[in-house]
Amino acid sequence: MLPYFKKSEKYFIPREDQLAAGASYEPQHHGFKGPLHVGLAPAFTNTSASPRLHAAWESLSVPRNPDFNSGSVRGYSYPPSTLDPTLNVRYDSSRAYIHPVEHRPNLQILQGTVKRITWARQLRKQTQCQGKGILKALGIETKIDLPGVGENLLEQPHHTLVYNGNLEESTNAFYAYITAENLFGERLAAVEASSRARIPEFARASVEASGDGALNAIVIEKLFTIQHDLMFKKNATIAEILTIIAVGLQFSDYWILFPFSRGSVHLSSKEDIDKPLFDPRLMLADFDVQTTVAAGRLAKRFWQSEPVAAYVGGQVLPDAVTLPDDATDAQWETWARNNAVPNAHPVGTASMMSRELGGVVDPELKVYGTANVRIVDASVMPIQTSGHLTSTIYALAERLSDIIKDTA
Repeated sequence: MLPYFKKSEKYFIPREDQLAAGASYEPQHHGFKGPLHVGLAPAFTNTSASPRLHAAWESLSVPRNPDFNSGSVRGYSYPPSTLDPTLNVRYDSSRAYIHPVEHRPNLQILQGTVKRITWARQLRKQTQCQGKGILKALGIETKIDLPGVGENLLEQPHHTLVYNGNLEESTNAFYAYITAENLFGERLAAVEASSRARIPEFARASVEASGDGALNAIVIEKLFTIQHDLMFKKNATIAEILTIIAVGLQFSDYWILFPFSRGSVHLSSKEDIDKPLFDPRLMLADFDVQTTVAAGRLAKRFWQSEPVAAYVGGQVLPDAVTLPDDATDAQWETWARNNAVPNAHPVGTASMMSRELGGVVDPELKVYGTANVRIVDASVMPIQTSGHLTSTIYALAERLSDIIKDTA
């Protein structure tokens, strides 16, 4: 897939003053001729906060990462965004791919239109490709029985810590990707063994919660085992902590990257296709709670580490009564469960797997049982990634473009 990541990208090298302010990159990991503009915001400039943030993470054994695009995101850095730094405008798929060619006389763009089916995120439901039980209850005739549609929803639980402080305001969003070793330290081996032994339990919980027999426990257990191997044998990063410095306030947004909970999204009625039933089932697996607590404790230790600690005032969210410095695991767990919100990184509801295992699309992203209906978005990914989804989705789209052209 690496050629497709590069094919989509037109990377803008950071300015000299941005490099001096802490930006870094490795050219071999980027594309420079693609349609999607990628770079640092023009406002990314030097700030006295940067070296202090660097030193605090390094004191916690989280190293500097010279380029998150290298294939390993472990460590801290400043990632680029989909934007044109010379124009200071965000880039999206329409600006990158459609606007340059939309005036061609032989190009007609049909929005929200597919013959006999409604093209929207609910396409999978309205094409009558879904588990029989759900469609029957809504009075919709089943054309293709695909029980995996809308199931295997993998979403990350998001939390935020907020402090008063007087670090210099920074427009530079600061990211740290954390491994299991960073989170669990000396307890790593014990946590690895205990969580692996409970994989069948986590799988059964997701299957039972789905209710309609749409999930296969053997498949979910296999996916969980792959995920566990990534976390503990491959040393993939398992949590992300985002640091934001505003005037008088300092934030840590954090989330785990590989939850063992699975949710679903389905139609609520035959008529109301724009109001699906979305149930991420955050924290269904208590190991997700354990990992989230560990990530929260690390984020809190970051603000207690020098040289950052000298610039931190009182705790704002949650307040120090709810989550004091000496909070117990029980206090952390209660707060984590009660304050988890979806992270807007959903995947998995139309997974690219074999149909027998509950998959919805084949390796060419074609919906099983159809002649030419394809899906290309994050729903086809059966498992999460260690980073954000945007570049992966663009790479998938570039790959599918070649598949379609090769088979035309």
